[in-house]
Amino acid sequence: MEIDQGLLEIDLANAVLSAFAAFETEHGNEEIYAACLSVTEDGMGIGLNINTEPYFTKRCAEENIESEMTPQEIRYFRWSPAEWCFEDIGDDLFQPVNSMLLQSSLQGFNAIELNTMTDIMARALRRLRDIYADRLQNVTLFVTVTDYDEAEEIENCSAILINPPGLAQAFVSRFG
Repeated sequence: MEIDQGLLEIDLANAVLSAFAAFETEHGNEEIYAACLSVTEDGMGIGLNINTEPYFTKRCAEENIESEMTPQEIRYFRWSPAEWCFEDIGDDLFQPVNSMLLQSSLQGFNAIELNTMTDIMARALRRLRDIYADRLQNVTLFVTVTDYDEAEEIENCSAILINPPGLAQAFVSRFG
């Protein structure tokens, strides 16, 4: 089964919106500073991840107990979704999209090119930003690929596409 990219884009955008709405219902008072869509290198397993300022502060304080953190470690904890408080939010809502990608792959089709997938993911986050403009005004949104050598480039490019210039520039220069 070849992937219908238009359907994939609609389904993914709807999953992102539904997952974020569910997050807001449960954690609406959280001080979010970043959210991302992550995917594996093979284009499977899309998930929404969010971190908050209080969790980041707590996490850094815990790490500082063991040894003083370097600025590089602080940036890593701030921007690495693997270290965030909320991972794979609304995982069940992404199941139809992830199943579509898996079925295509199992039937011998290249589910979708990674750069096409990350573009679709960026558009889904852009839609989220448009709909939740006030709530996400100071929140950096980006796309990442787990365990991928070129993840930082994808993160930076997506951040530029999704975020207002000030947020995008701060994100792109996060590692110096």
